Amino acid sequence: MKVLHVIPSLSKLKGGPTPITLNMVEALRMQGIDARILSTDDDDNGRLDVEINKWTTYEGVPVYFLPRFLFPIKDFIYSPPMKKWLADHLKEYDLVHTHYLFSYAPTVAARMAKKLGVPYIMTPYGMLAPWAISHQPHKKILFNFHQKYLLKNAAGIHCSTPTEIKNVQDYGVRENLFVNPYIVKSPALIPDSKKEVRQLYSIADSEIIILYLARLHPMKQPDLLIQAVQRLKEEGLPVHLLLAGNGVETYENYLKEKAIPLIQNNAFTFAGFVTGKQKEILYQGSDIYVLPSHSENFGMTVCEASVSQTPVVITPGVQIADEMEKSGSGLIAENTIESITQKIRVLIEDSNLRKKAGENGRRWVLDSYNPEKIAKDLKSEYHRIIDNFKYLSLLIFSTVI
Repeated sequence: MKVLHVIPSLSKLKGGPTPITLNMVEALRMQGIDARILSTDDDDNGRLDVEINKWTTYEGVPVYFLPRFLFPIKDFIYSPPMKKWLADHLKEYDLVHTHYLFSYAPTVAARMAKKLGVPYIMTPYGMLAPWAISHQPHKKILFNFHQKYLLKNAAGIHCSTPTEIKNVQDYGVRENLFVNPYIVKSPALIPDSKKEVRQLYSIADSEIIILYLARLHPMKQPDLLIQAVQRLKEEGLPVHLLLAGNGVETYENYLKEKAIPLIQNNAFTFAGFVTGKQKEILYQGSDIYVLPSHSENFGMTVCEASVSQTPVVITPGVQIADEMEKSGSGLIAENTIESITQKIRVLIEDSNLRKKAGENGRRWVLDSYNPEKIAKDLKSEYHRIIDNFKYLSLLIFSTVI
């Protein structure tokens, strides 16, 4: 079976879809599927240092990079040669799996697959959640009709949670939906991570490190966390907020202004965008991970923190919140400063609870998001979709003649 995955960008700066797609393709290849990726050399405001217009190995999987348009157009990421490449090569594949919505690459891939009679699957990545739909509607209104048309004609719509299925249904698409969670890789545990993170950022051993590691965006509400930590500091608790991630400059500056009282008390560190070992040290070396997101598809960073044995505090907008709570991996707070403050306080004051939640979190993620199991389930879904597509095509052909 040959499957082409199409994603507009594999830049780490784009957040979750990049590692999710790479992990998915790697795991599928381990299951004997010839899974490959078509993408662009986009790296947010720059370009990835990769070979273009040829198959190359990137992060351990085969990727064909095409040049994006000279000037990046936010997440639309137009690539002039992509349509022709798809027209020339799409028939070589049994299935096309697109990643992301409201962007050029997955849109043109789905359109071309429909035109050439190749079944296609679409992964929305939470872009049909109510908050996402309402965000910048003027940029999406031109796409909505056509995006809905492509979704309705897809052979499958890959959702990461039951909540996402409801989001897609509320958008007006009710057929061919299935749930397959994202794969979460388990990093090797770093024995001295707590010591290393404190040395790296000059944080005292006596302080409880509260970590936020995600994109800096109003939807994720890091400003609520800053205010919650300030309240904890005013109560005399030994807390230190470590904020890691990147966002637009104006929003980053807004957060830094919010954090001035913490900065003045030497209780705040802005780590910026982190990746690789530094990211693992942050996850494993921090005491509590907090994601107060208003709307979060799946919650990859929550799983990454949990598998690193770090207890978490999240809000109901994170779609795996119920699973997390049942596993005993952390606490759910309401979308208020008061509730976030209270839940963090509970974990600060109970070291045994933190330890138990960390252990539960690692067990939960290893059991629930195992790469081999998830890839096997997705492989079965691929076979089912391809078989159904062949049957329907044969039925239509027989009716016509």
